Amino acid sequence: MVVMNGQINAARDVTKTNTSQVETFRSLEFGALGVVDVEAVRFYRSPLRRQTLTADSRTALRRVEIVTSYAGADGRSIRSLIRDGDVEGIVVTGLGLGGVPGAVFDAIKEARAKGIPVVVGTRVPTGRVFPLSATKGSALSLKAIGCVLADNLSPQKARILLMLALTQTRDSEVLQKYFDR
Repeated sequence: MVVMNGQINAARDVTKTNTSQVETFRSLEFGALGVVDVEAVRFYRSPLRRQTLTADSRTALRRVEIVTSYAGADGRSIRSLIRDGDVEGIVVTGLGLGGVPGAVFDAIKEARAKGIPVVVGTRVPTGRVFPLSATKGSALSLKAIGCVLADNLSPQKARILLMLALTQTRDSEVLQKYFDR
C-alpha cells in the first residue's frame, strides 16, 4: 500500500501523476482503497490481486532492462542488450495495446531465441495489454513467440516483478502466471 495525503492506494494500482505536486499519487483506473483522516483509517474496498514473492538481503535480483518502443524504432536497443550478454530479462514499453513495430518484433524474436524472457507492457497509463490483433508486432504475435504480457502493470512495475520472478523461473508460461495474479 501507499498511504499519503489522506489516501490509501494499492501498490499495484498507484502511480505518480505530477512531477512536483504533493498530492500526486493516484490510482487512476480503480481508485483509492480508503482514506485516513483525524478520526480514523477507513477502507472502502480491498484489492483482489495481491501476491507475495519472498526476497531478502541474499536474494540476487536479475538484470532486467526497459526498452521503449515507438514509431520507427528499429530494435537496435534490444540487439545491443543481447550482444552485451548480461541482460537476464527485457521489459518492452509497447504502443497502445502493447504492440511494437515490425523491426522491434524481429529483435524481440532474437531475444526470445536466446532464451531471454521478454515482458510486454504499454506506455498508456490505464488499461491492460491483451491479445486482440494478429498482425506482426501485436500482443498476440508477441505472445506466440513466448513473450509475457504485463496486464495493467506499468513497465517500471513490470520490471520489478520480472526481477523478482526470475529468481524463481525463466519459463515464460510460469512467468505469465505471476503477471496474471
